[in-house]
Parts: sequence; structure tokens; C-alpha cells
Amino acid sequence: MNTEDKIFWLKVLFALIAAVFCSAAAIIGKFGILVALLIYLATYPVEILVLKITPSQAGGTRRMILSGLITYLFIFTAIWGLVFTLTYNWG
Repeated sequence: MNTEDKIFWLKVLFALIAAVFCSAAAIIGKFGILVALLIYLATYPVEILVLKITPSQAGGTRRMILSGLITYLFIFTAIWGLVFTLTYNWG
């Protein structure tokens, strides 16, 4: 698995974790988006410290941070909405 794949799948995993956390804790609105953003930013130190990826391997710090952003947002939004709806059925 190459470096970009590792970064991509790490962000997919963190998006799932953020969505389930926000849904389970009933975090909605601006605070939910802030929590998701903080969890997204936590991927950078994980890439460096756990996966041992240097910015030069990934093509720079900017690329390490922005790689997988759209996927993260899509997965977070979809799973957050799904889990929140299934957990708190207001019907």
C-alpha cells in the first residue's frame, strides 16, 4: 500500500469515527461541524507519529492535510445523518 492510500484510508476511518461519535453524543449544528473539523485535523499527527509518513513522502505538508478532504466530508455527512436518524427516530 503506497503513502497516498494510507492517508486516504486513515481519513476514511477517522470520518467514520467522527460521524459515529457525533451521532452517539447527539452533537448537531455548528458544534458538530467543529468536532468533525478537530477530528480531521487530528489525522495529521497520526500520519506523522503512527504511520511514520513524512511530508516529503506525501508531496508536502499541504498535500498531507488536504488529501482526502472531500471524501472525509462526504463520508462524515452521510454516516452522521444515517446513524443520527436511526438512533433518534423522531417519527
